[in-house]
Amino acid sequence: MRPPSHPDRPLHRYVQYQELLEALGERACPICRRAEESVEDAISAILHEQVNDPSFRQEFLAGGGFCRPHAWRLVAHHDILGTAILYRALLGDAGQHRQPRARCPLCPSYESSQRLALDMLEHSIGDATFEEKFAASDGLCNTHFEMALQGGGAERRLRRLQQRTRDRLLGQLDELIRKQDYRFMGEPETGEGDSWLRAVNAAAGIEIEALPRRRSRKLPPAKKNTEPAERS
Repeated sequence: MRPPSHPDRPLHRYVQYQELLEALGERACPICRRAEESVEDAISAILHEQVNDPSFRQEFLAGGGFCRPHAWRLVAHHDILGTAILYRALLGDAGQHRQPRARCPLCPSYESSQRLALDMLEHSIGDATFEEKFAASDGLCNTHFEMALQGGGAERRLRRLQQRTRDRLLGQLDELIRKQDYRFMGEPETGEGDSWLRAVNAAAGIEIEALPRRRSRKLPPAKKNTEPAERS
């Protein structure tokens, strides 16, 4: 569903709005996070529902498998059987398709979610709840900030909100750097501890494994270890 086409409908009625607010409450760029989490959900769906699906298998083979970043994102799910089945089919098909004829099946998931999140952000500027959450967040990475500005509308408000997030991050970086001096190393941490990671995100975009993130809603819960611990 594309974000607001009916101006009289409250923003809180849109799933994308709630998801964006949730992402603003996490570390790092919320647009990166929404896009990356859509890839995580897509991988989960593939591994649990589509490994042996003929239509997906055809798409997977036509694209020459996943692109390099998404192939290793698949590996990170540690689904040995599902991964083996997919890549057995891909390697066995190599003689029939010398050049990929289509795109990586996961890249559209990233791009679609990215676009939806940017559209919702544009429509949410001016909403008091959204702006409060944005101002308290890590803001957008440089790439998504520039993309958001290209959307037009409320540019001044977006620039002001983004600057507030950057000013706070710069202050935290200054504090982190100051506390590397042996004279101040004993001082308590006040929120600046991971600012060096968030600074990299601000410049380059999120690396999903480098920052804490919520578990995808569509992934099954981790199995609990019910075996008794060994006695030493």
